[in-house]
Amino acid sequence: MINTILLILNIIVWSFSLNYFLMRSLPQNTLLFNNIISFFVSLTGISTIYLICLVLSATVGFYLIIISVISITSLIFIKDISKYMKSIFSNIKSFFYRRESVIILASILLMSLVFSLHSARWVGWDSWAIWNMHAKFLTFSNNWTNLFTNHIEWTHPDYPLMLPSYIAIFWKLLGNFTPIVPSILAYIVLAAVPLSIYSSLKSKNLELLGLILFLIFALDSKFIYRAASQYSDTLLSLYILLTIILFNQFRTEKQNNLFLIGFFSASSCWIKNEGGLFFIVFSFYLILSKYKDQHFSGSKYFIGALPPLLVTIIFKLVYAPPNALLSYSLFGNNFEKLLDIKRYTTTISYFVITTMNHYPFIIYLSIIIFILYKKYYLSIDFMGLATVLLGYYAIFIISPYDLKWYLESAYSRLFHQLYPSFVYTMVTTLGNNYSFARINTNLQSR
Repeated sequence: MINTILLILNIIVWSFSLNYFLMRSLPQNTLLFNNIISFFVSLTGISTIYLICLVLSATVGFYLIIISVISITSLIFIKDISKYMKSIFSNIKSFFYRRESVIILASILLMSLVFSLHSARWVGWDSWAIWNMHAKFLTFSNNWTNLFTNHIEWTHPDYPLMLPSYIAIFWKLLGNFTPIVPSILAYIVLAAVPLSIYSSLKSKNLELLGLILFLIFALDSKFIYRAASQYSDTLLSLYILLTIILFNQFRTEKQNNLFLIGFFSASSCWIKNEGGLFFIVFSFYLILSKYKDQHFSGSKYFIGALPPLLVTIIFKLVYAPPNALLSYSLFGNNFEKLLDIKRYTTTISYFVITTMNHYPFIIYLSIIIFILYKKYYLSIDFMGLATVLLGYYAIFIISPYDLKWYLESAYSRLFHQLYPSFVYTMVTTLGNNYSFARINTNLQSR
C-alpha cells in the first residue's frame, strides 16, 4: 500500500510540475485543459519507465527511486512554488462560485451514474482476454515476455501496451489484480473526453456550447457503455481528440504546443494498432497545411513524436509477433475481395445504419453543418478524420474474417475512436462562424 501511495504521489507531482511549465508556455489554454494534458503525459511517462525497468530486470524499489528523483528534480525548477499553488487553489475556489459549476457537477454526476450501470467485473471478453490479460503479464518481472507468442493468439499479443502498462503499475505495487483499477482508469479516461471539449470551447469564448456538449456526453449511454467496457478505444479517442484540440489551438507565434501535438498524435500508435493510421494521416495533413508557413517548425512536431514512436517501434520489432490482419492485408490474395461489389455495399450500409443507431447526434450535426457551413467538409479537420474512417473502411473490404461478424464486432468501436473529434470540430466550426461567442458573452455579463 505504501508503494501505491508513493506511485500516486509521483503522478501528482509530475502533473503538478508539468502543468506549471504549460501555464507559462501555453497561457492561452485553460487550467483544466493543461491539467488533463499534464496528467496523461505524466501517466504515460511513468508507465513507460516501468516497462523500461521490466526490460532491464530492475526491481520495483529501483523503479520508485527513479520516478521519485524525477519528481523532486522537477519541483526544483518551479519558481515561487507557493505563488503557483495559490493560483491553482484560487482557480478551484472561483470555479465553485460560478453558476456554470452546477451544470458541470450535475453532468459529472449523471455520467457517473450511467457509467456505474454499465460497469462490471472485467466487463467484456476483450477487456479480460486482451487488455487486462496483457496487464497481468506485465506484472511478472521474470516471465512478462511469455506474452509475445502466437501460441496465445486469441489474446492478440501484438497489440500496443499503453493501457496495459497503466493498469500493470498499480497491480504490481498493490500486489493483487483488483478489478477496481481498470474500472477507475476507464472512468478517468471517459471523464477527460467531455472535460477536454468543454475547456477548449471555454478558451474560445464558447463556454455555452461546451456546457451543452458536456451534458450531451453525460447522457450518451452508448458512448459511456463503450468507455465502461475497459477497452482501449476510449483512450485512443481521447488522444486523437487532444491532438485535434491542440492543432486547432495552434498559433504560429506559439510553437510550444507542437511538441505536445507530436507527442499525442504519435502516442496513438502506442495505444492501438489503428493509432498508427491516425498518426500517418494526421502528420500528412499537418505538413500539407503548414509546409508553406515559414514559422512552422516540423522538427518540434517530430521531436515530440519521437519518444512514443521509439517505444512503439522497439516493441513491434523486438517483442511483438506479426499482426495477422496486417500480414493478410499486405500479402494475402485481396484481388477478389476488391472486385466484390457486395462487400462495398454491405460495409457502407452497415456504417450508415450503425452510426444512425449508435451516434445519432453526429448525424444531426452533419446535417446542420451541411446547411449552414458546407466549407467544413473541405477543412483539414474533417478530411483528416474522414481519411482515417476511409482507411477503416478499406480494412473491412480486404479483411480475411467473415464480413458480417467483423462489422458487428469492430465498427462501433472504431467509430467510437473518432466520434468526439468529429463532434468537437463540427461544434467549433459552428461556434466560430456564428454568434455563439456573443451569446456566451451576454450570458456571462448577466
